[in-house]
Amino acid sequence: MSISQVKDNSDKEEISSLEVFILQDGGLYSFKEKRHHELFEHLLTDRLYNPQWVNKAQKIHLLVILQAIRLLTRDKTILKDHDIQQFCGAILDILDAHIIKKSTNEDEGSQEIIVELISTE
Repeated sequence: MSISQVKDNSDKEEISSLEVFILQDGGLYSFKEKRHHELFEHLLTDRLYNPQWVNKAQKIHLLVILQAIRLLTRDKTILKDHDIQQFCGAILDILDAHIIKKSTNEDEGSQEIIVELISTE
C-alpha cells in the first residue's frame, strides 16, 4: 500500500486502506520502508496533529488511525524524529475531545478508542 492510497481518498476509502494495512502488516515489528515512514508522517501531520480533523472525525476513522499508529510505533525508531511531548499531547487532546467531553456509557466506539490510546506507546 502506498501513501497516495491513503492520502488521496475519501474518509471511507482511507479507513478501508488503513484496515488493509493493519491486516497485511499487523505481524511486523520493524517498519523501515519509506512507505511506512510516509504513512506515519501522514497520520501524525494530517490527522493526529490537526485539531480541525480530530474534532470532526468519526469515531471509527479515529479508531483506525490510532490502530495504525499503535502498529507503526511497535518500531521505536519510527518516533525518533518526532517530539514525544507533542505526540503525547495529541493523544491526550483526543482523549479529552472524544472521550471525556462527548462520551456516555452507551457511546459506541469510546471504549475501543480508550483501549487504543492506552495501548499506543
